[in-house]
Amino acid sequence: MLDSNIRQHEQSKIQVAKSNQNVVKILINCARYLSRQDLAFRRNKEEDGNYIQLVHLMSKYNPLIQHWLADKADRPYQVTYMSKDSQNEFINLIGEAVLGKSLSEAKKARHYSLMADSTPDSNRQEMFSVFIRYVDENLIPKERLISIKEPTAKTGDALSNHILGVINESGLDPHRLISQSYDCAKNMSGCFQGVQAQITKKLGREIIYVPCTAHRSNTSLKIACEASLDVKCVVDVLQMIYNYFTCSTKRYNVLKEKYASNSFALIPKTTGATRWNSKYESFKAVYESYGEILQALDHITNDDEHFDSDTRTESRTITKNMKSFNFITYSVFVKNLMSTTNALTCDFQEEKLDLVTATKTLQKTIILLQSERNDDDNLNRILDISGNDAIVISEMVGVNDPQLLFKEIKLFALDINEQCDTISKAAQFIVERKEVIPRLYQAYSFLLTLPVTVASNARGFSKLKIIKNRLRSRIDDDRLQSLLLCPIETDLLDELTDEELIERWLKNKCGRRI
Repeated sequence: MLDSNIRQHEQSKIQVAKSNQNVVKILINCARYLSRQDLAFRRNKEEDGNYIQLVHLMSKYNPLIQHWLADKADRPYQVTYMSKDSQNEFINLIGEAVLGKSLSEAKKARHYSLMADSTPDSNRQEMFSVFIRYVDENLIPKERLISIKEPTAKTGDALSNHILGVINESGLDPHRLISQSYDCAKNMSGCFQGVQAQITKKLGREIIYVPCTAHRSNTSLKIACEASLDVKCVVDVLQMIYNYFTCSTKRYNVLKEKYASNSFALIPKTTGATRWNSKYESFKAVYESYGEILQALDHITNDDEHFDSDTRTESRTITKNMKSFNFITYSVFVKNLMSTTNALTCDFQEEKLDLVTATKTLQKTIILLQSERNDDDNLNRILDISGNDAIVISEMVGVNDPQLLFKEIKLFALDINEQCDTISKAAQFIVERKEVIPRLYQAYSFLLTLPVTVASNARGFSKLKIIKNRLRSRIDDDRLQSLLLCPIETDLLDELTDEELIERWLKNKCGRRI
């Protein structure tokens, strides 16, 4: 009888433990949901925080959670795992799981590249992000965030030490690092004291440096606009239009009333933003809404009852500039020109972009701008190589036999040219035959690992502005990294199972009371 009671008691404890584990799974998933959606967890009044309210909402439809909240007083130490410390633990646990999954993939890759960039956050701290690029076994490029922290200094030496420290902390093999990509800042791209030079020097071998193509194309566009005084004056007028209407709700409402007659009208955009396509959007907005903007300006100029003389004088000045021959002519010309370059800029922000496709896109844009025909095909040129080229490629990629690589390329060059019109399709063709052409597979793996832009870093900074805003400016670097990993690496986050997360949670501390 006594043994039966003991068995029943033990079975009851096991059932309670399983039930409590299921509760913790739900609590972790609440944290996963808020992290994925860039939502804050807490407020000044703890009970009004998103996390607590989400759990209470779940309790209305889930008896398990309802029972967990109701029986709080009966549990040892009255644990609920809903405190701010538990919430932070869940955030870090999920972030570590996502990062671990990302690094596990990267460590399987033959090579990897790194991209780095920095931006000030809401707390006026310089945040330095490091992404890695690699290809999986199907030759599909992946770009993953592995670190975002405040660096100790912004010199090339300090930042290179920071990057190498991140690589070591992540457990990545520095010998498999083949290339690096940064923007055009001197401390990053300098050929003597910049990060790219310091990384090469400290690793004792040449690490290929690929300047960020998107930054360069944007810089070229900026310099081109400033090279012509007439175009620069037009850009200044566009900024005046933006400032004039957006700095006053009264003037803005007048503009909105005029926009009612044109469903295609666009609100004026700033030209001074750091976004790569901001100038094109500014030209396009004025181009599409030219008549409505003039109507709004005329209305303000003639309305001496609601607007003071300074406002009406400024309105008249802008109207005079907008009606000038130079403004109309250059606005139409530059808008049409930038529609082409904007498409190029948008293409350069794609995560899976490779160097060959980027080169091809850039050449097509130049051809279009020059209005000349050119039948050169980048893909054909890649596969049209000599024996000496094969030797150079073999040394760079680490292929053991250049002659066999040369034979593999010649053997399948015709088939690839006929069946594949892009590098990604050629990669898929090679993947399907990688057992037959292993050296060509290795060469393509190297090629697709090379970065083109640091657009992934810029997208990460967009998430940073949302998460670390003025109301959440005290987030520490570790928690910030975990909160950023969830919305940036959503594919990896969604792959995490409840069992993986609960197992990590149980291992976090000894003697969990569940």
